[in-house]
Amino acid sequence: STSNRTLDQQCTVTRPGLAPIASSLAVELLVGMVHHPRGLTAEAEFDGSPLGTVPHQIRGSLFEFSQSSMIGYASSTCTACSYAVVDEYRKRGLDFVVEAMSNPTYLEDLTGLTSLNSSSAHLDWADDDDDDECYEL
Repeated sequence: STSNRTLDQQCTVTRPGLAPIASSLAVELLVGMVHHPRGLTAEAEFDGSPLGTVPHQIRGSLFEFSQSSMIGYASSTCTACSYAVVDEYRKRGLDFVVEAMSNPTYLEDLTGLTSLNSSSAHLDWADDDDDDECYEL
């Protein structure tokens, strides 16, 4: 689908040059991890790899013909990679997975998203009707 979408949101079929670029970058990331002293547990900032740093992701811009290597850190409230989730999975294994699938709010409760959402619901939104830059049409 190409209608009403920016170039980066269009299907790769409409941009046949992108698929080989993406696949070659994926191969380079895999080779970098395989040759890394820590293997698949390689950290992005580790400089001792024979092939250089292995980033968490690579973002490209066809508009600028450029690439950016990204390093990301786990958020304390992430339901996938936060320390609380990873630690609980290591402790409980399959029981953790079963509970997460059985209880729809389990991961939110574990990571603190439940309390964050409830506290944000009580925030006061300031309606400023005196704003000189807002005009009614």
